[in-house]
Amino acid sequence: LSIKKAISESSLRSAEEEARRLEIEALHKRLDTLELTRIRGDDEEVKTLLEKVLEEEKQKQQKKVVVEVKPLDSEMEAYYKELMYSPGRSGGEVLSQLKNLRFCVKDMLSLGPGKWLTDE
Repeated sequence: LSIKKAISESSLRSAEEEARRLEIEALHKRLDTLELTRIRGDDEEVKTLLEKVLEEEKQKQQKKVVVEVKPLDSEMEAYYKELMYSPGRSGGEVLSQLKNLRFCVKDMLSLGPGKWLTDE
């Protein structure tokens, strides 16, 4: 299990590094384009390019996902307590399934308080 976790963390780090590298590369291209346009003396084109960059950044900010941790309602709280404190439940009992991803009682028990809906 720790090997799987290490591999997945390594893969995630590699993907994040590649995404950063590509973003930096794209920024360098934009800067080069702006600099060449500035050198040519085309102030209107520089202004248009800068406005485009600002608009794209604004759109990125609007698309960002905001995670909000809310308290459980009474029904979900009761369900949680039933799962966490029922000794008769099998660890392999499937609580939820989406395509090939299964979430079992043992998965729920392995997560800490406040994290069971946001981990993994």
